[in-house]
Amino acid sequence: EEAPKEESPDSFKSQLRGAMGERTELLLQVEALNNQMTEKTTRIMTLMKEKDHLQQQSLDDQTKLEDMAAVEAERDDFKLKQEGSAHRIQELETALKAKEQELETYLKDTNSMNASVKQFQSRLDAAPLSDQKYQELTRDYEQAKQNYKELGEKKEISQRATIVTGRKQGETLELLDPANLPLTPSEPNRPLIVGGGTLLGLILGVVLAAARELKDTAIKNLKDVRTYTQLTILGSIPQLENDLVVKRRKRLTLLAWSTALFLGCAVMAGSVFYYFTTRA
Repeated sequence: EEAPKEESPDSFKSQLRGAMGERTELLLQVEALNNQMTEKTTRIMTLMKEKDHLQQQSLDDQTKLEDMAAVEAERDDFKLKQEGSAHRIQELETALKAKEQELETYLKDTNSMNASVKQFQSRLDAAPLSDQKYQELTRDYEQAKQNYKELGEKKEISQRATIVTGRKQGETLELLDPANLPLTPSEPNRPLIVGGGTLLGLILGVVLAAARELKDTAIKNLKDVRTYTQLTILGSIPQLENDLVVKRRKRLTLLAWSTALFLGCAVMAGSVFYYFTTRA
């Protein structure tokens, strides 16, 4: 019986080098595919932004068209602008459709790249890779899959926004700014009325007191006698009044002050009542 043929160390090393070379080549291909997927994803995001920009331009042009519809005095200019805006909207819609077709093309390319990644992944699973490298590749694959899923969701949101925009094309009225109610009444200006009345009352009181004082020429005391006669006073006779006259004068004075106070309180109460009734 012949002994089994043992492989030499050199042949085993050459096979190992070949396996490592194939593994390195597969890793480089996977990295290149990941770079391409990143570029495609960036391009898709750019297309989505351009699509949103075109939709915003379409909404702006539609808003301008609706504003022009409200102007009746410039019908001729309105028709020309309406035709131009409609043409602009058609151009934007055409560009939007072209971007959507381009987006679908990139999505198809992404699907094909995902298929290629799966194929290389299966080949990598068969290659002698370490667990750490395999986990890194699996994580990158899951991240690329998540990015693709997010792009699909954004595409669906964009399509729904396009449908909503198309439904809102018939609406022409929109509340831009609600009316503002005044916080304070415009009239009457009560501080001005009260201040003016008080100042006028003071001036009138001073004028009346001065006129009465100037009109009174009676001599009432010894000082007035010395002032007007320039004579020396030798003696004076005090005024003798009856107690009834004094009491009567005091009662009249008290009645006058009481009446004035009552009238003042009545006027102030009436003013306060009128203020609150008119304010409500």
